[in-house]
Amino acid sequence: MDRTTSASHSEDMTMTFDDIREGDVLRYAPARTWCREGLAIVERVRNGGLIAFDTYWITGRTVLLSDDLATAEVLFNLNDVERFEPSPDASFADFDLADQFVITHQHGLQREQFIRRGAKPSPFVKVLNARRVLAEAQAAGESAQFRIGVARRDLAIVEAAYAASQEATDVR
Repeated sequence: MDRTTSASHSEDMTMTFDDIREGDVLRYAPARTWCREGLAIVERVRNGGLIAFDTYWITGRTVLLSDDLATAEVLFNLNDVERFEPSPDASFADFDLADQFVITHQHGLQREQFIRRGAKPSPFVKVLNARRVLAEAQAAGESAQFRIGVARRDLAIVEAAYAASQEATDVR
C-alpha cells in the first residue's frame, strides 16, 4: 500500500492512533493555527506507544489529540527518506517532485528537505529547470530593456526642458 496517499483507516475514514507508525509525517487540520504547523511527526514514547508532535516548534512539543489525528493523512515516513544536503552536483529542485519531501517549522519559515532513499537527480528535471532559468533571465532582460527605453525617454524630456530653461535665461 502506498502510505503517502492513503493509510489504513477505520470504517468511518478518520485516522486513529492505530493507523499510524513511528516516523510517519502527517498533515492535519489544526483546530487553531496559533503555534501549529499542520504537520506532525509520529514518535515512539517510553511506554512503547506512539504520539504525534506538531512541527511548529523545533524544540518544544505540541501533542496531537484524537480530534487532530482524525483529520490527518500520512505524507511520508522518515524511514523512507534521507535528509537532503545541497551539493555542487545537485539541488533539491533537481529531483522529481515525487522524490521530494519537506517538513516545515514556524509556518514555513524554516524547512527541512528530504529525498526518497535511493533517489537520484533527474536529468529531465534538470533540463526543465535550466529552461525555466533561461526564460526568467530572458524576461528580466526584456524588462530591463523596456526600463532603459523609458529612462532614455524621461532623460530626453528633462534635458529638453533644462535646455529650454537655459535658453530662456540667456535671452533675458
